[in-house]
Amino acid sequence: MGQAASLSRGIALGLLLAAPASAQQTPPAQETPAAAETPPAADDDWGETDDAPADDGWGAEPGWGDAGFEGMDDIETAPPPPPRDASLTGFVRYDLGLWATRTDSRAFAKDRLNLDLAFRYRSDRWRIVAELHGEYDAAYLADRDRFDQPTLDVYEARVLSGEQYIALSLDDVEITIGRQIVPWNRVDLLSVLDVTGPRDLREPGLADIEDLRLGVLATRIGWFIGDHRVEAMAVHEAYFDERPPPLGEFSPLRAFVLSNETAATLLGERTVDWHHRQSRFDPAATQGFLRWTHTSPTLDSGLYAAWALDQQGVVELPEGLIATIVQPDAPIDLELDHDRYWLLGYAGGRTLDAWIIEWELAATLGKAYNTGDPDAGLTPDAIGRDDGDLIAGAVGVSWSGIAETTIGLELAGGRFVERPDDLLFPADAPRLSLRVVHQAMRQKLRLLATASAFGATAEHGWLMRAEATYSVADGAAITAGYVHFGQGDDGEFGPFYGLDEHDRAFLRVRWDFDLY
Repeated sequence: MGQAASLSRGIALGLLLAAPASAQQTPPAQETPAAAETPPAADDDWGETDDAPADDGWGAEPGWGDAGFEGMDDIETAPPPPPRDASLTGFVRYDLGLWATRTDSRAFAKDRLNLDLAFRYRSDRWRIVAELHGEYDAAYLADRDRFDQPTLDVYEARVLSGEQYIALSLDDVEITIGRQIVPWNRVDLLSVLDVTGPRDLREPGLADIEDLRLGVLATRIGWFIGDHRVEAMAVHEAYFDERPPPLGEFSPLRAFVLSNETAATLLGERTVDWHHRQSRFDPAATQGFLRWTHTSPTLDSGLYAAWALDQQGVVELPEGLIATIVQPDAPIDLELDHDRYWLLGYAGGRTLDAWIIEWELAATLGKAYNTGDPDAGLTPDAIGRDDGDLIAGAVGVSWSGIAETTIGLELAGGRFVERPDDLLFPADAPRLSLRVVHQAMRQKLRLLATASAFGATAEHGWLMRAEATYSVADGAAITAGYVHFGQGDDGEFGPFYGLDEHDRAFLRVRWDFDLY
């Protein structure tokens, strides 16, 4: 294990030190919530044109010829190369994580090497995008026997797809077919509308925003009418997030199971995995999305409607669970039912001097929720389900009135029309997120601090994260930080339930490059 881990770290650091001059310049940019919400390239208006270079005023000054340059022949300069229709870019990233509060022999929480590649082609009518992400985590070579197979399958070695699509622009109409990422959010972290696709939730609170969204197979048609856009999308793939396995270290269900002595004895050493009731490419699982957006100098707004499958799903114990448990070597599948529901929403945003205000409102109709008691363990009486209609809202406010600094605050919450009894996690609970970003050293250093809380008094858990990113060379940057998890009050189930020994310090090395 030592050789493999040292090799992965050596490769990453070697790439950083040897980064060629042709690598992309990627210093951390000034970040605002508005910039974070910019949709993927597939949403850009194909009619855009490059802005003309700014006039610096030199040629407008009178008397230029009186400065002693009369008669000088014009200096010939080579024209800039034409823009390329195609490009192949990517980045290598090494992530090292160290447990901060554990005393066992396993010090490495993460020892992961990532490689991302992206091919893009663009012409007057066509656009082609193909992205690919691969990763290998050498941390799972140490004490390998302590991990079940679902944990190794989820975390050790993965190939994940980003976007792979073909888009055709026909003047006011745009058609996109393939794996796409289509954000619906106006609010970054606490959106109540962003239900269009899967996310990478394997390490809650640790992934960057740019790494959260995953592509999903879809057909999308957009129609531009002046400042208006109407868009219809059919999602053909029932892809329900990347998530921790049931007994994985970042799964709230792990503590839910092991809190009961009987359940811990029966399931603690077993192979337990998720089973999605809806098949991934079943035509009957097709989802429909529709939105209208309008952009003006004073107000951006939009209306949204979806006939969607529940991305999170509700847990159901499979029939014959007891008979399966008494068979020592039989794997156990916990059923996740992603039932359909309707969503209707409205969102908008406005800029006022140094302020950006954005909001969302959503009515979620007929959605299923888990009910139960975390202290009861995993028994037939401990987990149930009930349907409910939820009216939820979110608002995000950011302020950039201090030079090189942006402060963002998000609030979200909801209210059930008729609240189900004994909700396992109260989906209507208030949630808060605070984010501060500061740029220093001519934007070579980026400082980030963020905190999130679930519940009016953070009774359902909280998270705090601080990090610093320094641009050491063209396209190369190093990030160091710390994450603290708070699981909330005893007996209160939440996203960080059971994460009481998961604080970690982390180091990230990234090198961006251009291959073509």
